[in-house]
Amino acid sequence: LFTQLVYRALAEDLIGESKAAELLRMPQADFHAQRNMDRAEPATVDQ
Repeated sequence: LFTQLVYRALAEDLIGESKAAELLRMPQADFHAQRNMDRAEPATVDQ
């Protein structure tokens, strides 16, 4: 639940990425990488 609140605050521009990373107790680079992976579209497989 807390993680969802942090992401919601980030999406609504109430906090920045550095504050979100701090609240989630993770390095800013790791948070940024995880956020980029979450936004990536899943690969499609041609059959």
